[in-house]
Formats: sequence, structure tokens, C-alpha cells
Amino acid sequence: MKTEYRELYDARQKAKLNEAWRIAAAERKGRQEGRQEGREEGKLFGTVQMLQTFLNQALSTDEALNSKTRRELDEELASELQAQLRNRLG
Repeated sequence: MKTEYRELYDARQKAKLNEAWRIAAAERKGRQEGRQEGREEGKLFGTVQMLQTFLNQALSTDEALNSKTRRELDEELASELQAQLRNRLG
């Protein structure tokens, strides 16, 4: 009888450990993805601000850039600034 209880206890403990490992792995993956997104967004902010510098425009603040979606930054703002720079360089 005691061995049956011990087996049940061990099975529960193993399940708890497995769940803890699964959660920890998911958290690590989420942090890695978040860091990658942050790096990409930071590069895009830098690109926008560099283009604004080249065009002698006022730099957008980080707050202003944060308020825009990635699509707005990438497709509209950065592309528009690149086109302006190309036109200026002729």
C-alpha cells in the first residue's frame, strides 16, 4: 500500500517539475523574442533619426516614435524620409 502512495506522490512531483520546466522555457523564449523585437525597433528608430539628421529636420523624440506602429515607422516614415533624401541627392 505504501509503495502505491509513493508512486502516486512521485508521479505528482514529476508532473510539477515538468510543468515548472515548461513554464520556464516559455518565459525564456518570450524574453528572447521581446529582446529581438526591441533591437529591431531600436534600429528603426535610429534609421529614422539618422535620415532626419541628413535632411536637417528636427529629430523625432523616442516618445513620438513609440506612439507609432511598426508599420507606420517602416513603411511610411522611413520610406518617406528615404525618398526625400534620394530627391535631394538627385
